[in-house]
Amino acid sequence: MLFIYYFVSNLAEELPQKFGMLKRHLFATPFQKAFDSVAAGNPSTAVAIDYRYGSETVHIIPGKEAVTVIFSIGFESKGDQVCT
Repeated sequence: MLFIYYFVSNLAEELPQKFGMLKRHLFATPFQKAFDSVAAGNPSTAVAIDYRYGSETVHIIPGKEAVTVIFSIGFESKGDQVCT
């Protein structure tokens, strides 16, 4: 029983951290590929990351010496559109 308690208590502490790192790795992978291709001198094609919870897109465009990142946000309410 002590082993089961130890396993469950560690899981409760580690699980949120592991989920947070999973999200970080999923978001960071396209950036890392773009930076690696620029460092190698062989820029690859542009990458777009779409968010499912809104109309937000991140475009990652590797160039010869730099990586351009464009954040595209589509505002749905008229009030937000006027402010932008």
